[in-house]
Amino acid sequence: MTWSMLDTNITEIPLWLELVLYSLNIWIKIAYRKQLARWYDEGFHGHTNIKSIKVAPGCDSSRHLYVIEVDKRDELLLALNESEIYPGVHYRDNTEYRMYSYAKGTCPNSHHISERILSLPMHLRMQKSDVDKVVEHVLKFTSM
Repeated sequence: MTWSMLDTNITEIPLWLELVLYSLNIWIKIAYRKQLARWYDEGFHGHTNIKSIKVAPGCDSSRHLYVIEVDKRDELLLALNESEIYPGVHYRDNTEYRMYSYAKGTCPNSHHISERILSLPMHLRMQKSDVDKVVEHVLKFTSM
């Protein structure tokens, strides 16, 4: 773009700049979520009773979810809620839904894992101290 183009197309700059800033904002959010995931990875490293669901080799992820597999998932959810930590369950075995109930028992691995996984908080207002608090509570519960 030359200066003469700026003079004649001045109305296009705000849109162009808006698109650049929008893209930058998305990139920053993704980068921050990846940082949150690294903090969780560090916190759970070496703890065999907590299995982090990893990103497949050669793949990239926005890391909008941080999923762990644990024993007694439902009890952990309640314990975290009592500490004002609110994880989520983002996967259920499809055969638990009425429309697929006819297939109950046909996907034993899916059923098994769906009862053991939960998603830890990954919102953009979290800081390292928030991740540390979540990790501390998860470790405390899973070591009982």
